[in-house]
Amino acid sequence: KLQFLYFIGSPYKTMASLTASQGTALAMVACSLLCWLSPGFLGYVALIPMNTITGHFYVWNLVTAGVADSSPIVGTACAAVVWWGGMKVESLWGFAEMAKYLIIVTIASSVSIFFMCLVAYIAGSEGWFYMYFCGDIGLVAAIFVVLKQVHPDDFVVEGVPFRFKWLPLTAVTVSLLVELVFPTHVPTDAEIGGASLRGTHLLHMFLSTFVAWFYLRFHQAISGTVVGDPSEGFAFKTFFPDVAKPCIAIVADLTFTLVSKVVCGFGKAVIAAEEAAKRKAEEESNPFMSPPATSVADMRRQVALNALHDRLQQAQEGEPSQGLEAFDITINEEDEEH
Repeated sequence: KLQFLYFIGSPYKTMASLTASQGTALAMVACSLLCWLSPGFLGYVALIPMNTITGHFYVWNLVTAGVADSSPIVGTACAAVVWWGGMKVESLWGFAEMAKYLIIVTIASSVSIFFMCLVAYIAGSEGWFYMYFCGDIGLVAAIFVVLKQVHPDDFVVEGVPFRFKWLPLTAVTVSLLVELVFPTHVPTDAEIGGASLRGTHLLHMFLSTFVAWFYLRFHQAISGTVVGDPSEGFAFKTFFPDVAKPCIAIVADLTFTLVSKVVCGFGKAVIAAEEAAKRKAEEESNPFMSPPATSVADMRRQVALNALHDRLQQAQEGEPSQGLEAFDITINEEDEEH
């Protein structure tokens, strides 16, 4: 009886021990196999703008479209990338942050695709509203962006001179070439009543890459104090070749200025994040710098540590000093007096 209970409970224990990236990868493989074995299942998990809101109200498509693919080969390959790359990041972030990141990128990119198709429908191109959009390539793009942020200068494969920071541009370029060689066929009015046609992978790749960068750049909370990653190495221009970086930097600066004026407080939030990041870097580079004082005793300790740091710098530069022996710091005695 105990062996039977252990046999029944072991799969649940295994599922509970999965990381966010592993669980996502398994979901990608399962959905791809189901879509391949039962083509009708694709209509329930893929993002078909007509069915998402007005047709059948399949709002869950905004999530499931990111883990479903009509090709089991493509789905399994993308799942392997998410499993491998996600483990490199999740060890630093933890389960909750990794799961939140993947969900945000998936939903935001799906919502963007829906509104783009809605605009095309209003403009007169009704075919986009009846196409189905799905593909694990969006989650692959999200993993590539975060690998660029966390391990920018590391080699993807040891011994091969190809770094993680080049992955997003390479993936977008390959998707663009595939779209040029095999262009997406938008259904005409006569074809709308028939089977839905697949939408382009390029939208998933491009939008997921941008959403992932935007979230990591401006919104992800780090250590509860610093929001986003305002470092120069993760600027938008770093996603492009060196030749194009000056032009991209000008366009990005203009866009940031316009968005800061339209979205109230956006620019101030980014500036505050940059200042917080600079303070954090100064604290890490200067071991004698302490956090802001919260009491009189802390203020005295901070003054004493700063003075000691100045003395050490003078001694290293060879300036005349009375020596550390003459510098008597009586922090404990002053604390007892007060």
